[in-house]
Amino acid sequence: MRVRTLDSDWDWQFGRSRSDYAKESLGTAYDVKQKLLCWYNDCFFDMLEGIDYKNLLGQKGGKATIDAAVQKVIAVQPDIVELVYFDSSVDNRKYTATIRFKTTYNETIEVRI
Repeated sequence: MRVRTLDSDWDWQFGRSRSDYAKESLGTAYDVKQKLLCWYNDCFFDMLEGIDYKNLLGQKGGKATIDAAVQKVIAVQPDIVELVYFDSSVDNRKYTATIRFKTTYNETIEVRI
């Protein structure tokens, strides 16, 4: 997998040609984190993409729904072989998660949101 790299504010990087792209496991990690940080109705090129954090965090059972959405994002990634670890919490309407997964490149990667 090859995806555009991100800067410290999680915006796409431009202007450095091929060095603006991450490959293999790093590319998979960037892709997963980008998709998990994408809020529903907030992505300029696909308004239906993302997780509806805003509405789900205020609902009863919202954490379980967000957990399922996050795990679905992981499950459909072509370079992910296995979900190794998943832990999440909601504190004062702030959702955090730690996810560890194995890739087809025989590496285990941890992503935190």
